[in-house]
Amino acid sequence: MFIVLLPLGFLDTFSDEGARYIQDVSLKKEYMFILVPFTVILSWIFFMMEKVSDDLEDPFNDDINDIPLDSIIRSVEIDILQSLNEENIPNSILPIDDILH
Repeated sequence: MFIVLLPLGFLDTFSDEGARYIQDVSLKKEYMFILVPFTVILSWIFFMMEKVSDDLEDPFNDDINDIPLDSIIRSVEIDILQSLNEENIPNSILPIDDILH
């Protein structure tokens, strides 16, 4: 909803800047066309910030960018069992499809 309404928030600003070029009507119209790529770039920035924040919001899931908590726990378990000279030491967790969980 924010991205859809974003261009409406910049209409006054771009029309005021275009009013400076009152002598050249074509330049005034062209200045208003800058609004389209400007709002597209700004919308893309806000959208990407939202996607990154969603990924960082819960770092302990099983997504590709999350912390491989199971693997870390298994490594600690293996290290502790090796230091205690235990015989039944589990194997480390291997990546599945190049993703370590």
